[in-house]
Formats: sequence, structure tokens, C-alpha cells
Amino acid sequence: MKHTQPKPTSKYKHFCSAAFILLFLCSGISAQTIEQWIDIELIDTTNYAQYGTEHVPDSGYPVTQLFDADFSTCWVSRININEAYPLLYIVAPQDIADNFVLNIFSGYGKSQALFLKNARPEKIRVSLNTAVLPDGYVSELMIHPLILKSSDKHTIVLTDTFGLQSINLQNVLDEFWPKHLHNLSLFEALDSFSSYAPLVILELEILSVFPGTTYEDICISEFFFSNCFVSSKKCAPCNHIKNVYLNEEGNTLLADIEKQNTSIVFTDKESILEIIGLTPDKRWAILISIPRESEGRVETLYRIIDVLGQEDISQKVADLFPNHNAGGFVHFEEEDGKNYIIIQNISSTDTRVELR
Repeated sequence: MKHTQPKPTSKYKHFCSAAFILLFLCSGISAQTIEQWIDIELIDTTNYAQYGTEHVPDSGYPVTQLFDADFSTCWVSRININEAYPLLYIVAPQDIADNFVLNIFSGYGKSQALFLKNARPEKIRVSLNTAVLPDGYVSELMIHPLILKSSDKHTIVLTDTFGLQSINLQNVLDEFWPKHLHNLSLFEALDSFSSYAPLVILELEILSVFPGTTYEDICISEFFFSNCFVSSKKCAPCNHIKNVYLNEEGNTLLADIEKQNTSIVFTDKESILEIIGLTPDKRWAILISIPRESEGRVETLYRIIDVLGQEDISQKVADLFPNHNAGGFVHFEEEDGKNYIIIQNISSTDTRVELR
């Protein structure tokens, strides 16, 4: 294994050690052994997630397509009906402690016809597991964390819907978190590694499927947490957005897109619009909207616009974050080539959401 520099240690590692070492010494719970922590292999080369699965049944539909921000591609998790359902491991982001939602497009999202022809998950079982990434357990393309398997399993029944489904796992996370901190303190007491980064790993297993009319392939098109928003429209290389602007009346947002005619992105003839934010790639815009005719106090709304998808996503973002009102203050940030929307919550705190 070619070793590289390990990932940065998470900020809450030292808190876990100090707060729970006394609990370990006084609890009377039998000590763990290092053999209980299983070494797994996770891919570490995609922009969004670190993940791994037991096998790849079809190289043409790899697990990478779960995280490519494209509903028209999919992961085929199983081809033959006699095969066992594979486990999927995904490292949970650390910035969603108060809003732990799993978003899943179950089935093949390329078209309604292909959705029905292929199988798609009906019941899935999820669990949260404590894991650690010791120094040196990182290779050029992979990370090799040690995971402590949890016995707490939660069964989720999906709807047979051609579209995105959101599953709130906040209660699962809240129940898991004290156990997670305790497990980390027990690992610290093993004194097997001088330094490590703590992780939370979501384990997902398919239990049953809705059968396809033609194929036995089990498909899932997309998978992401509530720290990002994925557009329903894929930003293909040929779709370079050259210009985004308002019409003369100030009520319609237009876009000049390569190899296309000028597109109407968004229109509101009852309001006056103003562009106050645009990402460097012109993929996303923020408009302020003021009623054209009003009496008394005028309310200004902030609208988040998916330019290529030609959609106001303000309500969808608010649905992901119940502590944020649609139309409330937002602004953009850009970091390492990624676009983020910063939303202001009711409590006046900010939440950062990656736009994909």
C-alpha cells in the first residue's frame, strides 16, 4: 500500500477523549479489543463522498454513479436474483449534526420507462457505525478506516416513486451519538494508535425490491445527504452558460446557453427582479423579488435559481432545512471550485449547502 499523508484529525476527537475516558474507567463495561474493529476499504477519489461496497456486479454501472449529481446514471447493486444484497458504506459528513437527512433516488432515473423495467429497492436497512482513520491508513485512492459494527438497525420502507425521496434520520443520529462518543473513548483506551480521525459511517443494505418488468438489475440513481442540493438537470460539458441577465421589464431571467437559443429561466410578472448573486460558472443565481404593486410594507424575497434547470429552488432548499424560510436571506460562496449557498436560519445562524 502506498501511504500518503492522513486526513486531518476532526476537531471533536480531543473532546471525545477527555469527556469519556472517565466514563470508560468507571462504567464497569468490559473493554473492547482491537480485533472488534474491522478494516474496510473506501474509495477516496470523488468530490462528494468516501464510500465502498462489497463487490461491483456491473462495471458499466459502478457505485461512483451514486454520487455524480446526475439522476440519469445509476449504480446496479445486483444483477442476478440469486446473489446476496451487497452492503454499502458511506462516510457521513460532519456538518449535518442538526439536520441528518438521507436523499435517495431509488431506481433508474434516466427515464420513466427504464425506471419500471429495472428493479428498485423497496425496503432498506440502515445503521450508523463508529469508525476511526488511524495515521497511515490512507493510500493514493483509498482510505482504510477501522469500523466498529453497530447492532442497532433501522428498516426504512421506500415508495415506488420516480423521483427523489428524503428520509429524516435525525432521531437515529441523536440515539447513536452518545454511543459513538463512548465507543471512541474505549478505542482511545486501547492505546493502539497515536493519532486517528473519528468518523461516522452509514451502512445501507437492501432487504427487498420492487421487481422490474424486464430486468432483475437493482438500480439506485443518486444518494446524498442534506449538506448539498442536487439539481434535476445535469450540467453537461456542452451546456456552457455564456450570459445570465434580466429582460427590459425586469420580470424575467434569461440565459444564453451554448448550442441553444436564449432560454427563459424564471419569470414573475407581478414582481420586479434584481440579480444580486451569480456563481462563477453562472449555474446558479440569486434574485431579489419586490412586488410591482403593493400597499404599505413591501416584503423582499430572496429566490435561489437553478439556471440550467430553469427552476426556483427556494422552497426545495427550505424543505431540506426546516429552520430556514423560503425567501429568506441567502448568499453564495465559492471554494476549491465548488459552489455553496449560505442560508440564514430562523435562529440567525448560517448553514452552508453545496450546490451540485
